[in-house]
Amino acid sequence: EVNTLANNLANTESELQRQATLISTLTLEKETQAQLIENANSKITQFEAQVAGLLSQRDNLNLQIGSLKNDQQIAKQEILELQSERKVLTDDRDRLELALAIARNEIDAAAQAARMAAAQREVFESMVAALEQDLSLAEQKVSEKIGEISDLKQKLSQEEEARLVSIAVAQELRERLKNADAELTAMTLMLEAQRQKAEDTLTLLAAANNARTAIDNKLKETLFALEVANSEITQKKQSIEALETGEKKILAELDESNLALAAALSQGENLKQELSDTKQSLNKKLVIALGEKSEIEKNNAELRKNLENALVARLAADALAKSKLEEAKRKQLLLNQAEQEIENQANNNKKSKEELIKAERQTALLNQQLSEVRKQLGELDALLTLSEERELESKAQLKNVGSRLNQALASLASEERKRRKLEENERKRLEEENNKLANQAEELANYKSEFFGRLRTVLMGQERVKIVGDRFIFSSEVLFPAGSSELSIDGKKEISNVTEILGSIMKDIPENIDWVIRVDGHTDNTPLSGTGEFRDNWELSQARALSVVKYMIRDLNFSGSRLAANGFGEYQPINNADTPEARAQNRRIEIKLTER
Repeated sequence: EVNTLANNLANTESELQRQATLISTLTLEKETQAQLIENANSKITQFEAQVAGLLSQRDNLNLQIGSLKNDQQIAKQEILELQSERKVLTDDRDRLELALAIARNEIDAAAQAARMAAAQREVFESMVAALEQDLSLAEQKVSEKIGEISDLKQKLSQEEEARLVSIAVAQELRERLKNADAELTAMTLMLEAQRQKAEDTLTLLAAANNARTAIDNKLKETLFALEVANSEITQKKQSIEALETGEKKILAELDESNLALAAALSQGENLKQELSDTKQSLNKKLVIALGEKSEIEKNNAELRKNLENALVARLAADALAKSKLEEAKRKQLLLNQAEQEIENQANNNKKSKEELIKAERQTALLNQQLSEVRKQLGELDALLTLSEERELESKAQLKNVGSRLNQALASLASEERKRRKLEENERKRLEEENNKLANQAEELANYKSEFFGRLRTVLMGQERVKIVGDRFIFSSEVLFPAGSSELSIDGKKEISNVTEILGSIMKDIPENIDWVIRVDGHTDNTPLSGTGEFRDNWELSQARALSVVKYMIRDLNFSGSRLAANGFGEYQPINNADTPEARAQNRRIEIKLTER
């Protein structure tokens, strides 16, 4: 009992020690948790302060957003007002331009009439000079007659002579003066009428000039006000227009890239189809091979599982056989011991007959058990033989599966080699095609160089026609009247010069080079009224490019298969400045010799 109590006491002390240790651990954890709670409270306080600051910032931002929305609404209202004012100013400008055109026509007619009146006045003045000359000749003849009369005076008496001379001279002078006065009066009246008409014409011309000056001044004021309004609208829409312009420029560049890639995509379409067919065939074969492989792997897994089960059974049989053998050996040993004991008992005769019978019974039992063990060993041998046969069969199946798998892999590798060979041949063909295209591009570049060299010679000294890089640029004022898509006489002459040079060069360009003349129309960013022939600058630029192409086909017999017309409106400017000079530079027609 003392030992039991001592053991209990020791266990109790051990439990107390464990409880103390546990209490100490829990106390430490409690302190740690308290520290963590304190830190968490501190962080919560900081977070609350941050949240309060963020809420304050949110309120301020909401106020700013409200203010910005109000400013945006005001700006939109101002834009609408400015657009309305711009529309009014545009209408005024259109009316003034119409009045200016009418005044210019009237001024041209008045100037023509003034020139005709001045020409008639010169004719009349020449006629007056001729009459004055005739009068001078008549006076000279009168002087001659007076001389003749003075000769007759010597033969006649003084009174008769004076009377006759006076009568004759007076009569002749009357006749001559009558005729001269009549002609001079008629000429004077006609000259006076022409002078009056010329003065009236000059008066009308001066009035027309004054009206033209007034209209020009008013038009300048209107244009200035319109430019101010456009400037304000531009400032209001600057960010939006910048994004739209960038997006449209990117779209235009993408369109050009799509046009440039169209030929390559068309040429590569057949290759893609062939590769697609080849890939589909290979994929079908690969799917079949993978299905066979999957089936083989499944069969292989089943064979492995069967083999593993057979191995497990064999190991179990081996263990059981070993156990039975050991048991048999043990029993044999016991039997030997029993036989030895029986022999000893028989020799010594110390045991009774019952014990001998008992020993014989034990011996018989042991013999029966030994027979059973031998029978079990026979069964285990049969199982081991069956397991070995199954193992051999599994190995044969595995070998067959491996052979089929190798054949499938070999077939797949052969298909892969064929595919790689096809890809290599296609790559070589593409390289040859690229080299061919590069050679054609180089040849076309040589013809471009000759073409632009001749153009430089023809266009030398013309300020409004320029050659920039691989294209030459016509100012729209050279080819078209303002706001029109019909070629002017000077414009037709310029296009005829270009077509003549192209005709002399195109016969030397090889047939394997697929070239085209691209005509691009561009306008400035001044919007159209939308009420005229064209609704916007897109239509105007396209119509002008198409007008050039149709003139080359219809009047100059240029092949339409070598021409392309494009219109870009105001979306590809060469000068982004908001000035009349920049807008004049952006109104242009570009002609480019390039590949299709």
